[in-house]
Amino acid sequence: MIADINRDLKNEKDLGPLYEAEVVSHLKRSGWKVEEVGHGFKLYGEPGDIDIIAKKNGERVYIECKRRSSKISKGQLLKEAEYANMNGVRKLVVYYSRDTASMGQWYKIREAVREAKAKYGVEVKIEYHGSEFN
Repeated sequence: MIADINRDLKNEKDLGPLYEAEVVSHLKRSGWKVEEVGHGFKLYGEPGDIDIIAKKNGERVYIECKRRSSKISKGQLLKEAEYANMNGVRKLVVYYSRDTASMGQWYKIREAVREAKAKYGVEVKIEYHGSEFN
């Protein structure tokens, strides 16, 4: 496994699972109880995935992990916000470790954050969380 990780680091391959593990560790150190990692779901027959489901002080939060901010998409945020609303979850947090989004992409992300709140009543927070693997 270590050899595979080192090879992927060298080749800049997808290290998403390692970043998710870093975020899980961060959450646990911050007092969150991690309930599930890699929660698959279907919304109107379309598959989706919530990276982490965590709970603290009675509040359940859905968490998405992106190594690059440019990989945050409006469609994915709205899909996850709608799914959260259907399950009584009122907060979605997106962690990213590199700011690679353009100004236009950030505009679309902010638009999705506002739309998720207005349409589904779900607060979306976008937070930087650095990675050891960048």
